[in-house]
Amino acid sequence: MIPVGYMLFLQFLTGIPKPDFLLDLDGPETLWELSKIIYDYPYYLQDLSHLPLFAGLAWLWSWYLGGPAEGKRICGKALVISLTYGVFNEFIQAFIPSRFPSTGDLMMNVAGVFCGVWLHGLIVQRSKDRAE
Repeated sequence: MIPVGYMLFLQFLTGIPKPDFLLDLDGPETLWELSKIIYDYPYYLQDLSHLPLFAGLAWLWSWYLGGPAEGKRICGKALVISLTYGVFNEFIQAFIPSRFPSTGDLMMNVAGVFCGVWLHGLIVQRSKDRAE
């Protein structure tokens, strides 16, 4: 199931501690290098990166669940699953060393989910309109 795999990918990506923690821990060098890449850009861009990541998640769930039905513009199940995961993803960061939940990240998660579900619904509706 592709959306679940993507959620696991997001959890791995957002669950990596900051490079300094990994360096002090004397952890695997490849994980330290990946952590350096992830955190080596301005903080505001890290916040903004949540928007496309969670738009992709919502898109995948909308696609997997069949998209909007009976003329609705959005897939409610995809919205609920993606929003719940967005909140969970931020909450779990309280338990990751050198990480913390962020209101800014949560807002971008939510915005991304709404954008992804809305965009999927719009495209599905337009393709239905063209078919008629």
